[in-house]
Amino acid sequence: MKNFPVHKIIILLSWLCLYISFSAYGQKDSLVKKYHNSDKSDTVKGAGYYFDAGTAKAQAGDCVAAIDLYDKCISLDPVTYDAYYNRAYCKMHLNDYEAAIADFTTCMQLHNGPYSNALYLRGSCFSQLKRFDMAIADFTKALEVSSNSDIYAARGFAYMQKQDFQKSVPDYNTAISKSPEKIEFYGKRALALYGIHRLKEAISDADKYLADYPSSPEIVEMELRAKFEMNDYAGALLSAQTFIKLVDKPIAYYYAGLMDFNMAKYPEAIKYFSSAIQKDNNYGDAYYSRALCYFGMNDNANGCPDIVKAKSLGFRSIDPKIESYCSGLKAK
Repeated sequence: MKNFPVHKIIILLSWLCLYISFSAYGQKDSLVKKYHNSDKSDTVKGAGYYFDAGTAKAQAGDCVAAIDLYDKCISLDPVTYDAYYNRAYCKMHLNDYEAAIADFTTCMQLHNGPYSNALYLRGSCFSQLKRFDMAIADFTKALEVSSNSDIYAARGFAYMQKQDFQKSVPDYNTAISKSPEKIEFYGKRALALYGIHRLKEAISDADKYLADYPSSPEIVEMELRAKFEMNDYAGALLSAQTFIKLVDKPIAYYYAGLMDFNMAKYPEAIKYFSSAIQKDNNYGDAYYSRALCYFGMNDNANGCPDIVKAKSLGFRSIDPKIESYCSGLKAK
């Protein structure tokens, strides 16, 4: 009986996008606290009253009530930017990004000169709506009048969503140089570094991030992929085992099996691939990978059924020699 060599499996690693809210960049306390026209006239004092009441509600987390009060403020004083800004901020918290963009735009039209916070937050709304070119334009304008690390990080994130990692990394470099204490920046930079195949640096940033946030499946998955691409199969296996604990999904078991397979630990790999199949009976890659493990153990009788199953599920990269051999067995 002819034995077939075991070929390494090549995984096409899909990019995992991380959609994060604007508040992750540290703008949790961006409300305008003082109504700057509050001492001009009785009418504006009335507007100021509603502004103060709305701000109190917003600070308490009741954005719906705050918006109603800001509406009353604006009806009395429609040309002061403060209320538009705070109302936009509240709408943003309620995920009403289009309405927030409209209010931030009005706010900036009324504001005397550039308004970096409004540009930054409007850009964050554009990011949430996946309008990344417009987000980048706002962040870039904001950076003309501000050097806030959060804005650099926000633009770096927008570049990353466009898969422009070459521009994303420098923005994260600047953000980290300005605010090295913000560990979340390291996790995002790790993803951008991975995108341009700077694997050692990506792993270093991932380690720094995971030391503080060990339960991040996105970063753990990225790190195991980077280790795999560097042929550090033992290290990648440890990451895969962590990934299993975090997500308990077929892909996690598949990763672990792949690492054991590359270390020629076929029985262990078979267990992982079998777990992946148990969770997803239509997992063609896992059937094919398990078949290669069986062939590596000279167990062709178990390997060929997995080849047949993988082919029936649409797996296209079957070694022609293996397929021919298994077809011959079936014919007999």
